[in-house]
Amino acid sequence: MIDALESVRFVAANGSVLTVSKNSYPELFWGIRGAGANFGIITEATYDLHKVSNDTKGGGQGLTVDYIFPAEKSLPYFQALQNMGTLPANLAVITLVLYNETTGETAIMANWMYFGPEDEGLKVMAPIFDLEPLVASVNVVPWTELLYSQGFGINSALCQGNLARETYTAQIKKVTASTWQAAFEKMAAFYEAYPGGRALSYLELETFPNEAAMAVPDGETAYPWRDALGTLGFQFGWIEGDTVVSNAAAKLGAELRDDFTETSGYPGLAAYVNYAHGDEPLVSIYRADKLPRLATLKKTWDPSNVFAYHLAIPTVYP
Repeated sequence: MIDALESVRFVAANGSVLTVSKNSYPELFWGIRGAGANFGIITEATYDLHKVSNDTKGGGQGLTVDYIFPAEKSLPYFQALQNMGTLPANLAVITLVLYNETTGETAIMANWMYFGPEDEGLKVMAPIFDLEPLVASVNVVPWTELLYSQGFGINSALCQGNLARETYTAQIKKVTASTWQAAFEKMAAFYEAYPGGRALSYLELETFPNEAAMAVPDGETAYPWRDALGTLGFQFGWIEGDTVVSNAAAKLGAELRDDFTETSGYPGLAAYVNYAHGDEPLVSIYRADKLPRLATLKKTWDPSNVFAYHLAIPTVYP
C-alpha cells in the first residue's frame, strides 16, 4: 500500500494541516511510509489504483483453496512450504496453527490464493494436495470477496468481542520446517495446559510474493523489511481477567519470537511495525540505519512527542 500512496492530508502536532507527497514535504512523505504514527494524523490518503479488467491475469478472479491438516501432517506441510522457497508472483499463502474445536487437537489451517486460471493454480498447489489434507475447499472468487471467503470465513471469527489479546511478530527470509514443527508442538502444549487460551490463540505466517516490494529501492521509504519472505503474527487471546492464561501467553509469545528469529535469515529480530508487541528494540522495528533520519524527522515534526503511543521514535539517535 505504501508504494501506491501518492499523497496524504496530514495534521501535524502543532495543528497545521498539510498536503504531503513526493513533491510537497518529501522528507516527511518518506517517513510516514513506514513510521507514520510517529509524526501526525492522516485524514485523507490518495492512492494510485490499478484497473482490473478481463485482460488482467485471471480477469480479477482468484483461485482460493482452504486446507485443514491434522497434527500428524504438520511436519510434511511445513516441509512442503520450506521446499517452495520464494513464491510465484501470483501466489499468496497464509498458514495458521490453531486449536481445532471439532477434533479437539492442534491443527493447521491454510489459505492458498492464486491469481490466475484455475488449472494453473491447482498445478502450483499439487504438492499441498498430495499431502491429503483433512479438508480442502476449492473456490474461484472475485478479488472483492477474497477477505470474506478465505480461511473458511475466519475473518469474522478473529473479531470476537470480550477477549483480551496480545500480539508478537517476526519477519523471516526463509521458512524453516524444524522451527515451525517445534512451534506447533509448543502451541499444542499451551492448548492442553490452558483451555482458556484456545479460542483465539494462534500462530500465523503470511507469505506473499515480494517481487513488487523488492522492485522499489530500499531508500525510497522508511519501511525496512522489503526483502522479507513472510511475516509472522502470534496472537494470544483470553477472557479478560484470566491472569493465568495471560502470563503463560506472554512467556510463550516471547519464546516463540526468539525461536523464529534464530532461523529467520536476519542477523537479529526483524519486527513488522503493525504487529509489534511493544517491547522490541527500536532497531528491530525501524532498522538502525534508518533511525537517525527518522529521529531528525521526529525532532522537526513532533519535538514534544505528542504522537508517542505507538513505538515512539526518539528525537535524537543514537
